Amino acid sequence: MERNRIYTVIKNFPLSLLMGVGIAAVVRYWWHFVTMLEGRGKAAEFRESGHSVMWLFTLIVRAHAVALVRVGGLWKARRRTFASRKLTPVEFKALLDRHRISLRRVAEL
Repeated sequence: MERNRIYTVIKNFPLSLLMGVGIAAVVRYWWHFVTMLEGRGKAAEFRESGHSVMWLFTLIVRAHAVALVRVGGLWKARRRTFASRKLTPVEFKALLDRHRISLRRVAEL
């Protein structure tokens, strides 16, 4: 799941938003950790299914490493996407803002 999120962001988010995605990810990971300790959210479900926190951390690091290895192909896909895009970066951000959910709430789901 995390790998797909990273790929989607690289291929579709305007450059002006890419920098903030890393910060948001760290905050989201923090909230996943907090809600896991509280026994809520997907991270807690992952733990309850018998997996360790270390395995969860490993999967997150692996997803980022694979994305880094594949960044060249992802950037090509990004160029194709942006060549035929229908929304300007401002319109894209407005769409995200309209459907925004807090990072804490994402972790709680």
